[in-house]
Amino acid sequence: MKTLYSIILLMLISTLAYSQAPEAFNYQALIRDGSGNILANAPVAIQISILQDSEIGSAVYVERFNPTTTAYGLIAVKIGKGSVQSGTFSSIDWGAHQYYIKTEVDIEDTIQHYYTTGFIQKEQLGKIEQMIDQVVKHPDLAPYFQQNNTVLNEREILTVTGEVIIPDRLVINSAKEAVIIDYKTGKSDKKYHQQLENYAATIQQLGFTVKKKLLVYISDSVKIEEV
Repeated sequence: MKTLYSIILLMLISTLAYSQAPEAFNYQALIRDGSGNILANAPVAIQISILQDSEIGSAVYVERFNPTTTAYGLIAVKIGKGSVQSGTFSSIDWGAHQYYIKTEVDIEDTIQHYYTTGFIQKEQLGKIEQMIDQVVKHPDLAPYFQQNNTVLNEREILTVTGEVIIPDRLVINSAKEAVIIDYKTGKSDKKYHQQLENYAATIQQLGFTVKKKLLVYISDSVKIEEV
């Protein structure tokens, strides 16, 4: 499974009212594609893992689902009722530990969706899959493809001087910290550094703290420059 992923604290409020563990519980998630765009009305392959004690804890239960997203990119599943990959749902000791949900979305299914809807051609499939894989799994970029971030792709932002800037990807976390990512092809060029500095100045005027400014050069390999 080639994946994007998110980890969300599992708040088991319903189990506090009952002495017995639940047979299943409802879970919703917003699904985005490899560029961070909401994936609407699309079949997706989802793997859900329940991790024990921390966001990188051991998976005590893993299952898969094949839902279709809504017009708003949402999926709704019943955890405990999927196709079991490992573990036993009924044996989880909910009262003894904290648990986290790890949601993984298959990138191949996302690419296939764009192919079947005519956005990309058959001969482009392999190259696009390889390119997306290199970007989202790059150790310096992977944290910015987690689904629990707010992601704005190519959104117009008005500056105080009345100009419009359009960063390729703006990633914002719950602490109002922003990472600016711009994609380029060809050779590294210092003129792009000033472009990101201008983006950062505007984002900071909006009340966000800019933590990083990244230029991502994409060709046969992925090269990253931090500005």
